[in-house]
Amino acid sequence: MNTEVTNINSLQDSAGEKTLIPDCAELELHFTSIEPLVLEEIRFTHPYLERTTHTFRGRTPREENGGCFHWTIAVRGLVLLLIRNLITNMRGEPAFRLVGGGSSLAAAFDYAITKQPQWLRDVFGFSENNVSLSRYVFKRINSERKRGGEVIVMISEKYPKCVAKVFVAGNLVSSVEELEKIATEVDFKRGTSIVEPLRERDIQSERKIVNG
Repeated sequence: MNTEVTNINSLQDSAGEKTLIPDCAELELHFTSIEPLVLEEIRFTHPYLERTTHTFRGRTPREENGGCFHWTIAVRGLVLLLIRNLITNMRGEPAFRLVGGGSSLAAAFDYAITKQPQWLRDVFGFSENNVSLSRYVFKRINSERKRGGEVIVMISEKYPKCVAKVFVAGNLVSSVEELEKIATEVDFKRGTSIVEPLRERDIQSERKIVNG
């Protein structure tokens, strides 16, 4: 997929650093079902992308300009962050932060943002400098756990209105209870929680996928 940002080099913040206009990104998660949980497609829209990205679950793209993803630990981290952030937004609570140690969903998603695998570039597109827009949309604290402890991933304060929409079988999910159910399925699908580290072999498997 070749979804590239235009004119990114001309955009600068007050400090003279390259940035993107805030509040403009839109994300959609499309599930075919909850039981069993099946995420079928992720869509991302940004005014500096040539088109909305369409990234499908599976081995091959289903559209000429589409991308694809596998249901990996990092994808689960992205999805959980987006759904939990939507829930806190609907409740009027502070933005959700995905937090975890060495083998958590947070660590896996953080690692993907750093390494920029193809699926992440398919979902978020990339700049003229070949940088995935995920690095602009998400903020990370203690990335790659360089200071030990836990990594934190959240939606950047530059994108306060970047709240995902969730669809199941084509219908928009507007119930907090239904979103909680989906989030629980994402979090515990393999019998683990973000507060209970995943097996080390799982995170190593994720790294093999990232590195191709």
